[in-house]
Amino acid sequence: PDSDREIAKIWQGGDVVRMEKLAETGDVRAQHWMGLMLHNRGRYDEAIRWYSRAVEQGDAKSANRIAFFYEHGIGREADAKKAPAWHRKGATLGDFGSQIAYAAALGSGVDLARDDREAFNWYRTAAAQRGYSQRGYAYLPLAEMYENGTGVPRDLTRAYAFARAAELTVDDSDTGSRSRARSLHARIRARLAPSNVAAGEQLFQTLVPGRSARSGVWLMAAMFAALLAAGALLLITRRRRAAPRAG
Repeated sequence: PDSDREIAKIWQGGDVVRMEKLAETGDVRAQHWMGLMLHNRGRYDEAIRWYSRAVEQGDAKSANRIAFFYEHGIGREADAKKAPAWHRKGATLGDFGSQIAYAAALGSGVDLARDDREAFNWYRTAAAQRGYSQRGYAYLPLAEMYENGTGVPRDLTRAYAFARAAELTVDDSDTGSRSRARSLHARIRARLAPSNVAAGEQLFQTLVPGRSARSGVWLMAAMFAALLAAGALLLITRRRRAAPRAG
């Protein structure tokens, strides 16, 4: 087949024989789908063989699938060392899910040596993948790392922007992550001066461009508050200078 649509038809029809013939020709798309077809049929060893062949040709999602097998002990014993190793392969090849999973493993230090800076770098790499609507799963840990100075210098303005972006880009059904992002956003905002909130809003617009109209209102409000604060400070200073001195 010359198109993904034709391969999708083979998948939807459940034609394992035809998919295997195509996979044997070296078509990486068919190799991945062949792995998934066998996976769904409980033929896990064969599925891993096809996924592995696809990874050899640079297929990132197949690496993520293999990591999933080892992570959850599907068809084999769970292996805490092999799972992050496969996530690293997927992350290096550009798979968003693998980048998040590998960063989380690095940050926890449970399945491999803890490395906060490297975890930050992988979250940042995942966050830069503009084609993914759920970048909030990279934005949220980045916000927490900026807030706490974990793996990166502490920066509450950036923490604010990433927390606000996370609140709008995690999965709608993931109420736990959305609530976590909302609480983080509110907590950081309460600690910032109006001028820092304005700067955070500007950064937020670059993270979630589609929300520019809404964020524009926030930005104007923050800038107005900053101007009021500056005006009030200037007025107080002038009054102090004009006040008569004792003696």
